[in-house]
Amino acid sequence: MTAEFTPVQQALLGIVGDALRELGVRPRSTPDVAADAVPLSSQDTSELVRLARLHGVSGLLPDRVIETAPVNVRTHARAFNDTVTRRSMVLCAELRRVIGLLEAAHIPAIVLKGPVLAQRLYGGVTRRTSWDLDLLLPRERIGAATALLLQDGYLPEEHWSPRRARRELRRNCERNFDHPERGVHVELHWRFTPRHIGFRYNERDLWARSEHATFMGARVRVLGFADELLSVAVHHGGKHAWEQLRMIADIGVFALRCGADRALEVTEQAERAGVKRILAAGLVLAHELLSVPLDDTLRSWAYADPSALGVVDYAARRLFRFTGDSQGDGLPQLRYYVLTRERLSDRLRYLPYAAASVFTPTEQEPEWLPLPSALHPLYVVLRPVRLIAKYYSSLQPKQR
Repeated sequence: MTAEFTPVQQALLGIVGDALRELGVRPRSTPDVAADAVPLSSQDTSELVRLARLHGVSGLLPDRVIETAPVNVRTHARAFNDTVTRRSMVLCAELRRVIGLLEAAHIPAIVLKGPVLAQRLYGGVTRRTSWDLDLLLPRERIGAATALLLQDGYLPEEHWSPRRARRELRRNCERNFDHPERGVHVELHWRFTPRHIGFRYNERDLWARSEHATFMGARVRVLGFADELLSVAVHHGGKHAWEQLRMIADIGVFALRCGADRALEVTEQAERAGVKRILAAGLVLAHELLSVPLDDTLRSWAYADPSALGVVDYAARRLFRFTGDSQGDGLPQLRYYVLTRERLSDRLRYLPYAAASVFTPTEQEPEWLPLPSALHPLYVVLRPVRLIAKYYSSLQPKQR
C-alpha cells in the first residue's frame, strides 16, 4: 500500500482498529496502536475528533480520547453523540412502526443497514451512525408499500408518473420518502444497487436465505450473513468507493465474525455475484488499515487478485480527502468502476451510465465558463472538456 497518513490519521486508524477488536469476537493479534501510544497535542486531538465525526466513527472513540480535547471540542463532541443517540432512538421506534404497517398489509420486508446492522455488528445502535431506514421489498410490492407510506404521511422525494415508475423499477433500485413531522427518511429498495453496478444475485434464493432477528423487542427479517456482507461491500465499495472510514470498519467487523465455517460461503457467493474484487478490496483495506485479522481462507482469497490491490491503493490514497460529499465525478469515477469489475459484461453495462455522467451538464459548468442562456446547449460539449482538464490537473505534480 502506497498511501501515507499523518500522525492524527494514523492515530484514528489505530483507535478504530482497537475498538473493532475489543468487540470481543476475536482476540488481539497485533499490538495496540491507540491514541495514547501516539502523543497528540490538543490541536491534533481536535482534528482527530473532527475526522471521526466526518467519517462516521465517532461512536467508536473512547472517552479518554474526547477528554484530552479542548473544552469546546469536548462540548461539541458530546452534543454530537447526544444527537446520534436521539436520532438512533427515533429511527428504532419508527422502524418498528413501519415494519408493523407493512406486516399488517402482508408486505414482506428485509431490514438493511441502519440501526439493526449497528446492533448486530457493533452491539449498540449508537456505535454506528445511522440517519435513515432502508428496507428491501419484492419489486411487485413497491407500489403497495408506496401507497401505505403516502397514507401514513410520508412524502416522496420525487413524484413519479405511472410511466416513470415502470422505468425506474426496471433500471433503478430504490425510492425515497421523508416524513415532515417525524423527520425520518425511508428508502424502499427492490434491489441493492442500480443495474449498472452489476451486482448479480438470485432474488428467490436471497429471500430464502434471509433470517429473523429480535430487535428492540420486535421480530424483524434480515439478510443472511453472506448476503448482508456482500450487500454492504457493494454499497460501500461499488457505489461509494470506500470513501469513509466507517465503511471499512463495517467490513472489518464482518471479517472478525467470518470464521472458516463462513469464509467458503462468502467467497463463493462473491464470485457468483461478480463482486469478488470489491469485497477483496474491502477485506484488504480492513486488514491493512485497521489491523483486522482475517481468516486464512479469506486472506489468501482477498490477496490473490492484483487488481483488487490496485483498488486498495486507490481507496487508501483518497480516504482522508473525504469532505462530506461523494467523490465520484466523471472520468475518475469511470476509471474506478472499470478497475473494480472482474467481468467484461459488467464493464460494458456501465458505459451508458458513464456516458450520461460525462455529457450531462451540472451547475459546475456555468461556474467554470459562464455563457449566455442561448449558448447553454454548448455545455453538453464543454462538460467533458472540463472533466478532462480537471483530471489532467489532478495528475500533475504539485509545486512545493
